[in-house]
Amino acid sequence: MVSMFAVSFSLMLIVVSGRLVRLLSQAASGNIAGDVLFWMLLYRMPSFLELILPLGMFLGILLAYGRLYVESEMTVLSACGVSTRKLAGYTMVSAVLVALLVGFVSLYVTPAAWQKARDISNDPRNSEGINTLVAGRFKTYGDGSRVSYTRSLNDTRTEMENVFIATRIPEENREGRVQVILAEKGRIRADKDNAVRYMELDRGHRYVVTPGHREAEITRFGTLGQRIDERDRDIAQRPDVDATPTFELLQRSDLEAVAALQWRIALPLTVPIVAIIALAMSRTNHRKGRYSKMLPAVILYLLYLVLMSTVRNGIEDGKISPAVSFWPLHGVFLGIGLLLLYYERLVMAIKRRGR
Repeated sequence: MVSMFAVSFSLMLIVVSGRLVRLLSQAASGNIAGDVLFWMLLYRMPSFLELILPLGMFLGILLAYGRLYVESEMTVLSACGVSTRKLAGYTMVSAVLVALLVGFVSLYVTPAAWQKARDISNDPRNSEGINTLVAGRFKTYGDGSRVSYTRSLNDTRTEMENVFIATRIPEENREGRVQVILAEKGRIRADKDNAVRYMELDRGHRYVVTPGHREAEITRFGTLGQRIDERDRDIAQRPDVDATPTFELLQRSDLEAVAALQWRIALPLTVPIVAIIALAMSRTNHRKGRYSKMLPAVILYLLYLVLMSTVRNGIEDGKISPAVSFWPLHGVFLGIGLLLLYYERLVMAIKRRGR
């Protein structure tokens, strides 16, 4: 268990550091507000944890038992009557505890965390909202087709003054036009459900020009609303079912909900299976070293995870029956683990029958 938590902590630190760098980059470019960085990172941790814990246990078993094999302590245990079956039983105790923890995270904690992250992303003050603006600095949106600037913000960051917005308007079979808006004041608004956000501008002018042409469309306005479509892309790309509570998924029958529910159930079931595989692949000796089977073991684990993701996509697309689900895949890898675990005994039994 100590090895598992040490490995899980190291992996979590690596993943969180990478995620933090991306969030800091988005905050520097003005895509998200700097004061919500901690919460955005915190609410994404459970989705990392439900994948890291099984991997941490997998690597922990490989390292811990590999050391026992290298130092010949496993030979001593075997001589004292600790059989492969007993060793597997001891390992399953820890695996079941970790599986319960992963199940709690995947079934309850992760959906709640994703919902919190969505609430922050949908808040007009945080994502592409006024809190992401910096007075006196130009901000580029999306692919660079829109640029905004404000000279000053009030102390509560609820309103901006002297606003400049330039937007490129692509047109088919025509040279693109540029829209420039100058306004005395501006603020971010949203509808009741935060589904649509827009920038409300007061007292200004709107210019539409075509580069290389002298003509221009000039419009004077008292109040103008500009819709804002950009949000945190990582949050927006996540399926809605990822933020849906498990109890609600049980009441739905659409394929996307069924796939998400079965994915949440499948994650904790992988823990005892990968524990058996790790136990089998930890066998080594002092000549080979404790890291000799690390690479093939990790490749096998990643293959398991990739195939699980493929099965989920297959259920969502209707290519795999929900009744079949992940069970054949679990059965195959459980069979691989048992085969590797009892391979030597099977070979000996076959040789005895051959005689």
